[in-house]
Amino acid sequence: MLTHTRTGFLLFLFITAFLLFPGSEFVSAYNEPDNFAGLKFGHDLTKQIRECILLIQTRCYKTVRSPADQNPERDSPSPGDYRLYNMGEFQAAVDEIVADQQDGKLIRVTALVNSDKAQSVLEMLKHRYGKPTQEDSEADGSPVSPNNRTFFWKGQRVSIQFETRVPALQRGRISWTWMESQKGRGRSKAAGKTEHTKKRAAGS
Repeated sequence: MLTHTRTGFLLFLFITAFLLFPGSEFVSAYNEPDNFAGLKFGHDLTKQIRECILLIQTRCYKTVRSPADQNPERDSPSPGDYRLYNMGEFQAAVDEIVADQQDGKLIRVTALVNSDKAQSVLEMLKHRYGKPTQEDSEADGSPVSPNNRTFFWKGQRVSIQFETRVPALQRGRISWTWMESQKGRGRSKAAGKTEHTKKRAAGS
């Protein structure tokens, strides 16, 4: 009886591990979040916090309405872009925080950082998420300039990238990206390349 119980328990553990971790490549290599400051990725931002009326001390969002407020990664304002306010410790450490939505789902949060604060922000990220899963380096393997580094925390659900200085912005940038949103984009790019290849082959 004891042997059957032990066998059943071991089988249960094996099945649980298989379902949770179907392959070693999917095991998160850092303290991976599923949210940014409590805002769940893959869910509607506007249903998680209120819209800003007055910038009182509570979390809120402001819909992008002018070039001055737009997401720095976009060329023009988009209804899916929002400025975030009062977002806890990250708000105090960065200059501004912008969120992107797609089909009513939060897919990316971007924070701009004064480059003078890059080291303290890096330490804060390490404390919260653990050691970066990857750091940039020169072709010969030596570290790049300490003033222009890129750190990655790559995960299954959410990946984080911290660029200590983006020349075009004259500031650092942190991006939290919901990886589910990248799957369709990858397929679209692959389909576009295939179609382009077909057209070139037909024209030759």
